[in-house]
Amino acid sequence: MVKTQYPPEPHILKWLQNFALPTDVVLDVGSGDRRYQNIGAAQVFSLDSWAKAKPDYLLDLNDSDLPLDREFDIILLLDVLEHLDKHRSLEILGQAVRLAQRAVVSLTPMKWDDNRTCFEDTQGFYYQNENILHRSLWTYDEFDESWARVILPSTRECFFGYRLR
Repeated sequence: MVKTQYPPEPHILKWLQNFALPTDVVLDVGSGDRRYQNIGAAQVFSLDSWAKAKPDYLLDLNDSDLPLDREFDIILLLDVLEHLDKHRSLEILGQAVRLAQRAVVSLTPMKWDDNRTCFEDTQGFYYQNENILHRSLWTYDEFDESWARVILPSTRECFFGYRLR
């Protein structure tokens, strides 16, 4: 049996549970193993390129846009942007900002790691998933003043924050 690669990070999970409203409809982009599904929202839809994840939306963001078939209050981009090249990441980030009715929440590392260990872990959920490899690195400056940064003990080497609509 293949294990889940990572459990939800407790500080991030708690923050999301406090941020989400019970009436929110959420799109969890790059949901993978769905570690952030239980955040207290009315509905959380998953989007992933990995069929093994059995997402609600099976889309490869390298060549597909975010879904327009419903309205989402919050769009989560947790550990997503770094898996796309920079140009495509910016496009997806822009789409999320336009589509989200209430907020976009993003988490991306600020330190380079190609994520090959995760790709090569034969017992891991993401084993041999090409889209788990990192393709871009972000800086704090790429998130302008419209983004509120949230600093948690586990996010000091990441940008974790949100942009309200």
